[in-house]
Amino acid sequence: MKRVGNLWSAVVERGNLLRAFHQAARGKRHKMEVRRYAADLDGSLARLREELEERTFEIGKFNMFMVFDPKERLIHAARFPERVFHHALMNLCEPELERQSVYHSYACRKGKGRLAGIEAAQTAARSGAWHLKLDIRKYFESIPQKRLINRVRRVFKDSEVLHWLEKIIGGHHLETCKGLPIGSLTSQHLANFYLGPLDRYCQG
Repeated sequence: MKRVGNLWSAVVERGNLLRAFHQAARGKRHKMEVRRYAADLDGSLARLREELEERTFEIGKFNMFMVFDPKERLIHAARFPERVFHHALMNLCEPELERQSVYHSYACRKGKGRLAGIEAAQTAARSGAWHLKLDIRKYFESIPQKRLINRVRRVFKDSEVLHWLEKIIGGHHLETCKGLPIGSLTSQHLANFYLGPLDRYCQG
């Protein structure tokens, strides 16, 4: 597999950071932390870029809360500046991670989602007599961080992209060297990416 490089300059380019702000703020513009960030948007984005380039940007500060629909889960909501960075990073990394996914993977993917997954499952159910339903218990919490990082290194060679992906992955500490925080944009894409080989194996 040919590894991808030369992404970092595009990640921290002002246009991408501005796009990331609007993505992170969608549906949340009434919140105080978003309003504070937007009050001096040029300064906020310049500060974000400076801290990223100097590697002083703080990762892994979460507001944590429980949700119970459809089951009990501990949600980690990153502070707003980090959410902006997650969007900026994934704007460039998502296409590369997506290439590792099978077609019939529906969670948190553009043009896919729950309804498309249900429709595909119904179509498949009509074509066969036997079907297997599996669930990985506490999947996000069980992902081994070192193995995930090693797989990420096979896709990317840009040193800054790898530095920040490794910090994001390693910044979750519910259990030593395990897990991704539920509620982070990066977790959704990295969880799909990590499951890719199993998806391909199950497809035969």
